[in-house]
Amino acid sequence: MKTLATLLLIAITTMGIAQQTIPNYDDGRPMPRGGYNDVFALHFEGHYGIQLMDYNALNAQYLSLDLQPLDERQVFYGGHFGGTLNESASMGINFFLLEKNTQQIGDSMQVVFGGYGIKTSIGGDLAPMEFLEVVPYFGYGFSRLKLTQTTIRNDGGNAGFFQTRQEEIINRNPAVILDVGIANRINIKFISIGIRGGYQIDVSNKRWRYDGHRISGGPKTSLSGMYGIISASFFIRS
Repeated sequence: MKTLATLLLIAITTMGIAQQTIPNYDDGRPMPRGGYNDVFALHFEGHYGIQLMDYNALNAQYLSLDLQPLDERQVFYGGHFGGTLNESASMGINFFLLEKNTQQIGDSMQVVFGGYGIKTSIGGDLAPMEFLEVVPYFGYGFSRLKLTQTTIRNDGGNAGFFQTRQEEIINRNPAVILDVGIANRINIKFISIGIRGGYQIDVSNKRWRYDGHRISGGPKTSLSGMYGIISASFFIRS
């Protein structure tokens, strides 16, 4: 919650800074770029993407348990909420969930890999047209990978509900990330379709953690890598 509150504060502060940098008329009213009357536009977006990450060290652990290695191309789903001021300054908040990878070892163990993230960004629209947006952006945020190992043990006696117990071990890999990229949207009435690509950099410790402590002998996993997104959204102009 602290991370989310911090990102929301940054987004609001960014909006204020962007408002101050927009050209004004003599009477103080904001001057829309290109002669449009629209001053502010809100976007509500859903997206699908692929993130490239290096799982070599983690996959060595997977192979030791005869599990299938993780694909370096991780699929994720997410959304974006943002705004554009005077067809120029752009800011927003993105969130995403990695597609879960679930594997079974016999009838007694299950390993589930997944993750999520939230990022805030600011950019500027380079396209002089209302129907097209080309927005280079920079941002930062928080992401976390999660690896859950569930073991079912039989405590003896007849197999059944009361004779079994479930043990769960959860390892996490939190990360602070920087993000740079470019977003392209085509606006048709109140609907947008777009593509976005960029690179995120993991600037935090790469070791996994268990119960809040780093696992000294465990693998290192970096969340740095390129990503690509396709999106659909609707927007409201004022």
